[in-house]
Amino acid sequence: MVRYRVCRVGLRSLARTGCWLGALLVLAPALLGGFLAHPLVAAARGVLEPWQELHLGLFNVDLVQALHLEGALAAVQALDAAGWWLALPVALAFCLGGGIPLALLFFGLGLGYNLLAPLSGGLEFDVQPAQEAKGDGRSA
Repeated sequence: MVRYRVCRVGLRSLARTGCWLGALLVLAPALLGGFLAHPLVAAARGVLEPWQELHLGLFNVDLVQALHLEGALAAVQALDAAGWWLALPVALAFCLGGGIPLALLFFGLGLGYNLLAPLSGGLEFDVQPAQEAKGDGRSA
């Protein structure tokens, strides 16, 4: 039996692994959110556009202008014009939102390990060579 000690861990590989793991964890909600984004944007547009010409008895009121929502209406119209292509950037944003925090967490844990390993001796593993399985020539 051979004993190995882990003195340092690679921070870049830990962060990359954390990012991929976080993105995979939120992949299903990200896809759901991406495909729900288009109907929600269309609904918001359906609410805001009629407010431009609101008829109140004898008066016609532009609530979008009165409430200073011109920028919001323009953004909703642009997003609605993107159609279902909006699903991809929304899903990507969700994945990044899940991946980046986990990458930072893994990076911080790795940094903490690298700082404490010289003081504590690090992790030790007892490793035994694999025995060859009979008949197929592969390692077990």
